[in-house]
Amino acid sequence: MKHPMNKPLSTLIATLLLTLAWAVAHAAEPAPAWSDTDTTGKDIEFPADLDRPTLLLFWATWCPYCKALMPHLQSIIDEHGAEKVQVIAVSVFEDEGSEPGAYVDKQGFQFRVIENGDLFAEDYGVKTTPALFLVSAEGNTLWSLADARQAEQRVEGIKNHGLRAARRAPFWAAELRKALAEVD
Repeated sequence: MKHPMNKPLSTLIATLLLTLAWAVAHAAEPAPAWSDTDTTGKDIEFPADLDRPTLLLFWATWCPYCKALMPHLQSIIDEHGAEKVQVIAVSVFEDEGSEPGAYVDKQGFQFRVIENGDLFAEDYGVKTTPALFLVSAEGNTLWSLADARQAEQRVEGIKNHGLRAARRAPFWAAELRKALAEVD
């Protein structure tokens, strides 16, 4: 392996400029504010009520990608502890009669569930599920799943959404863990 100083100066400058451009493009921005009541009846003023990094997941009970990602989010809570990181699962684009809170409870996930996220999903640019944001305790958006989707390798040749979801979710979770490590 070559030492970085053995690279031409133009390559080092180009790398520095790309890194700087990435940092500017990914600078923390305030998360859009909203308020609602979770499925346990507790009110939330987001992001004002945050006291720790929060994974804000926009999801739907019918979404195979959401279902594949959610156990990975629970494992992040298990790794860091619920006092260090939380997940707020915001249900969007649901079919009539769906029960997002019941689904989360049945799976044993330690997520706060908001059932009427359609009211503010647009403020986050959410058009598909899952959409995931890492928001700091100070209320700044530090990372989004859109960042990981730009970097992911496409899963070609697999037509079944459930199988593609199972392949993508670990990659998304790994990218999220990298972003979360920068917060710690």
